Amino acid sequence: MIDPEPPVSGRSFLIRGERANTPDAAAVRAVNLAAFPTDAEAKLLDALWASGHYDPRLSLVAEMDGAVVGHGLLTATTLERPDGSRVVGRVVALGPIAVMPAWQRRRIGAKLMHAALELCLREGIAAIVLLGHPTYYPRFGFGPARAQGLLPTEPWPDEAWMACRLPAWTPDDVGVVHYARPFMEME
Repeated sequence: MIDPEPPVSGRSFLIRGERANTPDAAAVRAVNLAAFPTDAEAKLLDALWASGHYDPRLSLVAEMDGAVVGHGLLTATTLERPDGSRVVGRVVALGPIAVMPAWQRRRIGAKLMHAALELCLREGIAAIVLLGHPTYYPRFGFGPARAQGLLPTEPWPDEAWMACRLPAWTPDDVGVVHYARPFMEME
């Protein structure tokens, strides 16, 4: 498949972890405000911070010449297994993932996706789930989550409710995926 995003070239480009207690937090919020038509994602970030569910170690930024131009967030979920047991953090939710409008269609989103996958591999995470565009995410290894044994708490359509199993996945990593409360309270 031909990648429709032109490459980033001729500039200093870096994907790195978000730095806690730095100007990164304000820059991340600004990226999310600019990238989406409403402030819902920025408010979600605020709510995740306030509730203690935002982990900067699972937050990635795309930096171009020292300025944050993209952001991707992974958030721990609670997996309720068929036996009723619950485990936190074996499955993470991806989103929001955002790129400043002036920098979109330059592979920054794809680079953030690859960096998120690498981060999850290093952390021993079993799977990543997301609600997303059914033609974009399959190229990163995502497919229908229900078919992989990961069920949503909401009646989300199969084409949008996706998962990517990672090498740490085991047959025990199935069940209902509960997002952090701020996700479920989004307007």
